[in-house]
Order: sequence, then structure tokens, then C-alpha cells
Amino acid sequence: MGRPARLTRELVLGAALALADREGAASLTMRRLAAELDCGVMTLYGYVRDRDDLVGGVVGLLIDEVESGVEPGGTWPDVVRRSAGAYRAMARRHPGAFPLLALSGAAEAVVEPYLERILAAYIRAGLGGREARELFGVVDSFCSGFLLMELDEEAATAHAAARRSAGGEQPEPEPWTYLDAESYARGVELIIAGARSVLVPQGG
Repeated sequence: MGRPARLTRELVLGAALALADREGAASLTMRRLAAELDCGVMTLYGYVRDRDDLVGGVVGLLIDEVESGVEPGGTWPDVVRRSAGAYRAMARRHPGAFPLLALSGAAEAVVEPYLERILAAYIRAGLGGREARELFGVVDSFCSGFLLMELDEEAATAHAAARRSAGGEQPEPEPWTYLDAESYARGVELIIAGARSVLVPQGG
């Protein structure tokens, strides 16, 4: 029936992202991915150094999606809105893999340059360096925390629905109505309003 497709780092990382989306970030092990690709574990080491490199590669794919969804230019509130919107769009596309980025440390090799690029965009849009860092800290904490809760709530609701359809006794959870696109956007606007009041000189 022909030979399997030749592996590349791009193919391995793409398969890892798909696996994490389907089965959750905890599923992303070298052994599980090797089974997914129908190859030996040692084969994977020709494309990724170890699990940390694998996870870093997947996080890099998520970062690429965020950055490709942000139109450059505009004022600093425009940059905040666009980057927050692109971040949520990526999280919605990759709910299983999203925690790998959201919970990454700022000093990790693949994350640090991404954060520096965001800060540079804030500064080009008119903020000072200190203001950019303080604002980004608040924006990132809000967006990541909100989206982790939103995705977790959706997963819990879907799990409960599956249990009910299978005949299991499972009470329907009360939805958290503020975990939606409208509330997320309003939260971003509240942060922008607060930054104008606290961080940015009058008229900024």
C-alpha cells in the first residue's frame, strides 16, 4: 500500500498539536505521539530533542497563529484589542493545547521573544517601556485566566452532556454566563479604560 509519509519536524509538531487538541495537553508525551505517528519513540528524537522541545515547538505554533491574526499599526488600545482578540481566536481553535501557552513561563525560550515583540508593539503605538510592561502584565493575566476558565467550563458542560446521553446520572451544570465573547471584550475595554486613567498621561 506504499510507504508512510516521511517525517519532518513540521509534521511531528503538527501531529503533536492535533493530539493535544484532541486529548488535552497532558496527553502530549513522546510515547503517545510515537504511537500517533506509527513510529518508534527513538525516531522522534531525530526531530525533537526531548519533550520540552516538543512542547516548545507546539507553543511556537500557537504563537505563530496569534501573531498572524494581529494587524499591525494603530493606537495602543488598538494593539491591545487586536492582540487580545487574536489570542482568544487561537484559544478557541486549540482548546486542548491552549494551556501549554497560557501556563508557560515568561522566560521560556519560545515565549520570551513573543512577549518582547508584544511590548515593542505597545511602545511603537505610544506607550513608554514601563507602562507597556505594566499594561501587558494585566492584559495577559486577564486574557489567559478568562480563557482557561471559559474552556474548562465548556469542557465540563460537554462531559456532563455526554454522561447524560450515555444514561449516566449527571446533573446539568449551571453555565457561567459571563464566560463568553462579549464579557471577554468588555473586560479588555475595562483594562484599557483603567490604563488610560492610571498609566497613560492625559490625552494618551
